[in-house]
Amino acid sequence: MFLSFQRERQTPRFAARTRRVLVMVGFFCASGLLTGLFTPADAYGTPDSKALPFTAPPGPSLFQSTLFRTALLAGTVDGVSLNDPVTMERFYSARHDKPLWTDRAETMAVLDVLADGWTHGLNTTSYHIDRLRQETTGTFQIDNAVLELLLSDAVIRYGRDVTGMRVDPKSIRQKEKYWRQPFDSDDLLRNIAESDNPAAFLKSLTPQNALYDQMRGTLIRLTEKENRQGGAARPLDFGTPYLYPGSRAAQIPALRERLEASYDPQTGPAILYDDSLASAVTQFQKAHNLEPDGVIGPQTLALLNRDTAEQKAQIIANMERMRWLDQNFPEKYIMINIPSQRLWGVEKGKVSLDMPVVVGMTSRPTKSFRAEVTGVRFNPTWTVPLNLKMQDFLPRLRENPDYLSGKGIELIQGYGKNAITLDPRSIDWDNIGWRDMGKLRMVQTPGPHNALGRVRILMQNEYDIYMHDTNHPEYFTRTQRTYSSGCVRLSRPEDVARFVLDS
Repeated sequence: MFLSFQRERQTPRFAARTRRVLVMVGFFCASGLLTGLFTPADAYGTPDSKALPFTAPPGPSLFQSTLFRTALLAGTVDGVSLNDPVTMERFYSARHDKPLWTDRAETMAVLDVLADGWTHGLNTTSYHIDRLRQETTGTFQIDNAVLELLLSDAVIRYGRDVTGMRVDPKSIRQKEKYWRQPFDSDDLLRNIAESDNPAAFLKSLTPQNALYDQMRGTLIRLTEKENRQGGAARPLDFGTPYLYPGSRAAQIPALRERLEASYDPQTGPAILYDDSLASAVTQFQKAHNLEPDGVIGPQTLALLNRDTAEQKAQIIANMERMRWLDQNFPEKYIMINIPSQRLWGVEKGKVSLDMPVVVGMTSRPTKSFRAEVTGVRFNPTWTVPLNLKMQDFLPRLRENPDYLSGKGIELIQGYGKNAITLDPRSIDWDNIGWRDMGKLRMVQTPGPHNALGRVRILMQNEYDIYMHDTNHPEYFTRTQRTYSSGCVRLSRPEDVARFVLDS
């Protein structure tokens, strides 16, 4: 580990370099954020017209009837519309219409992957599941034009659904460069044709990480629970404004069942709010930005009584956004969920760090992006950004020229040997503009008064956003933590520093 030490203003500061740690900010969303944003099949645009680089399989076409070619050109087969007939026609022309699905076991395995699309929050009606089940019942025919076309078409749609944004990034104010692009349909079919295990290839397209697996598992359990209940669950009501651990209530079994999908409390006494159940409630509160005290008050009760469909919608939306990510994750990475105001550190596929954070206020939101951590700086100075100098500091300086000194901020002009410290009282703040303000630096000295606290995590990005400690730790006890000007404030900065520095 390389450490460079320096001293500044009698306060020890040092920066440490890290091995590669990726940071992804803002990729999850709250319930309903994606409502109405999903696009129909034709919104993907017309596929690239380039010819597939296939070498046609030897031998003539196995489709002797005209149904296959007629259906392919018409874009419908036996009354069912194809999602992408253009790519299909190009693919099969290059193969001289030789069928792809000639092995029953492979075909059934691929159909099972498509049918399990609901476990990823996908609408499987686009995958022709029912009709394909009909075509695979009984004798398996390798020249079944309906099976061939519908299964290849379903594979194309599934591949697009799990490998990219199904919305226009601009419609949700995102930049395309930070997000995964859908798997090219031509390449998808080529990979399927060349694969020894098409089903395994399709499974590999979904995120292979612990966070996604956790969400998928919860979605499955919630769906199974919903099916068992046969409808909406009866709202919890304990007959008291606050239910404390050790209390007794008739609806304790219902509470235990409500939490089992995600927190798996141990079986306990029928009506006793025991330690195991209180631990599950504490985990629930932590996950929902509530004070994790195990006491079920009005806020906790309201969240516990959320409809299962609402919980599923939030999970599905979050899984969707995680699929937008480039899946080439390094061994260690950090994810920051802006809406839930939480940070996760993942190493070797396991979540080893989980904490609340403070993110940008509504007027100065934290942007979504991905970047690499370049180092950690301890006891940092803070140089006030230009927009904050103009929007926050200038109005206060016009009222009180001593405002900077009260916050331990020095006013500096120039750099290096030419830098000089100015007296704020010598500046005509009433007549200063953006251009002049840009020539002045406001630098807050290190110490407990510093806005960045004791630790700053360095990461290069176009928004000048970084993670840091704070001199306002009281914010982390609040349910809503949107107080910053865009940066991410850490509740346990030393743990994050240790996570990125530990090699």
